[in-house]
Amino acid sequence: MKRKLATLGLCFAGAELFAANMPPLVLVPAAALLLLLLFLSIARRSRYLPLAVGAAAGLCWFCVFSFMAFRPVRALAGQTANCTVTVETDAATAFQNGQLRGTLTVTSLNGKACYFKMRSNDFPAQEPGETFTADFALTDLPNDAYRASRLSRGILLQGEYTGG
Repeated sequence: MKRKLATLGLCFAGAELFAANMPPLVLVPAAALLLLLLFLSIARRSRYLPLAVGAAAGLCWFCVFSFMAFRPVRALAGQTANCTVTVETDAATAFQNGQLRGTLTVTSLNGKACYFKMRSNDFPAQEPGETFTADFALTDLPNDAYRASRLSRGILLQGEYTGG
């Protein structure tokens, strides 16, 4: 292999792409297989060592990032919280008068600073970019056709406006 660093980077990116698109239970056997390949590559001093190192590093990086960034936010599902939110530009008229639906960026949760996005199907009519404080019941995203699209845009929770 003439370009070891390019191979390592390509395998790193491929492993991250694989991990992002596969269900979590597939990652366990994939990680075991990668560790086995890494061990065999080191033991035999194989020329495929950059492949195994890149893929293992990409999978490890994806797991660490998921645990540090997504897990704390998704753990909020099932709670009702007082949120300070900013209305995003995709807000559209909801089915009720004076209500909007769209993406909200949460900047404060129960008085503590935070930053994540949630989807809400009804909240008070505000202009995009305006900030307001209200109570929201936070739930996990529904398992529908739009779930993957919302996750790819960084929307991690669904929020139901409860007042405030």
